Formats: sequence, structure tokens, C-alpha cells
Amino acid sequence: MAAVQAGESSGREVCARCGARENLEPFDYHAYARRTHYGELPRKWELGEFAKIFQGRTVYHQLVQLSALICARCVRQMRRRRAVLWGLGIGLLAVLSVLAWKGQEKFMQDFAEAQQAMEQLELARPPSSPRRELQQVDPDRRRDRIFDEQEGQLQRAKDRALLFAIPLRAASWTAAGLALLSLAGAFWDMRWERMGQRAAAAAVRAQCRRQGLKYVSPGHLSGGQLFTPPVE
Repeated sequence: MAAVQAGESSGREVCARCGARENLEPFDYHAYARRTHYGELPRKWELGEFAKIFQGRTVYHQLVQLSALICARCVRQMRRRRAVLWGLGIGLLAVLSVLAWKGQEKFMQDFAEAQQAMEQLELARPPSSPRRELQQVDPDRRRDRIFDEQEGQLQRAKDRALLFAIPLRAASWTAAGLALLSLAGAFWDMRWERMGQRAAAAAVRAQCRRQGLKYVSPGHLSGGQLFTPPVE
């Protein structure tokens, strides 16, 4: 056989991660051989590689597919670790969403108070009169200027409240949406098959690199080939 599955040695089937011999399942992983040629997949996803594509000198690595035997206990351990990471991320997004919503509520309350004060100010403003004898009571319009200044202060308070409330509301909804998407992604990522593939890739990564493989990743990609380790 051109490639030996990780986890099998001397005819014994053992877990590639902990060496257990019970409840074993094969899980796929893929890697790239160091030998380069023009193929289907780039060597690595970096800006320099995309620049080479436009320059017509892109270098590709040979994609290979292998599998490893992983026991059920290691898969459950991997799932618990991933659940903790997902939980921390989702919890952080939820906290940010709540804090942003509380902040926008505070600023909207400030806006409502400024709006109410402005309405009361308009009611307290004396009506203008064309009668000359009434205009002579305040000939320099000092009282009107005071009302105008107070109205301007209240308008600036309203604008400042909206300046913070609108972005905070958008941030709250965005964080909540990302939390929901992350929750769905967590359920998809923590599938048994995916966790087994992650455990397999983690268990054999060092061994694969010693055999001339790199970029070892969980999962199966189309177009993979069997890989024969170089003869030392």
C-alpha cells in the first residue's frame, strides 16, 4: 500500500492520539507534499501567492489524503475543548450586545429628556407681538436670546445623544447576529465527524511533517492522492 494509515503499526490498530485499542474510527485529513508542481490548490493562502498568480509564476503543492484511527474518548475530549472555545466567543458577543443595548438605552433616555425640556421651553417662551408698547418691554431682545441659547443647548444635547445611540444600537444588533451565527457554526463545527478529523490532524501533524508533508488540516478534499514517504 502506497501510504500507511496513521494509527496502525505492526498489524495492531491503536488510536493515533492516545494509543487506545477500543472504539476506534478512521477519520480523514489532508496535507500537501513538499514536491511542487502546477496543480489545483495553492501552496498557502497569502497575499504573496495571489500576487504570483497575476505574475504567471504560481507554485502549487501536491494534495494528498490520508486517514487516522481515533478513539471515541479523544473525539469527546476534542469536542469539549472546542465547546469551551465556542462558548467563550459566543458569551463575549452576547455580553457586548447587552452592554451596547444598555448604552443606547441610556443615550435614548437622554434624548427623550432633552426633547421634553425643549417642548417645555417652547411653551414658556412668551409670544411675539407686533404691538410697539409690548416690544418696548424688552427692547434689546435679551429674553429671546436667553431662550434661543437654552434651545441651542438642548438641541446639541439631543444631537450628542443620537450620535452615540445609533452606533450603539447597530453594534448591539450586529453582536447579537454574530452570536447567533456563531451558535449555528458551533453546532456545525462540533459534529462527531468534524471533531474526529480535527483530532486526527492534530495527532499526526508532527509525524506528517517529518515525512515531508505540511499544512496538515482536518477533512477531505477532492483530488487527493496517496503519498509515498521519501526513502531516507
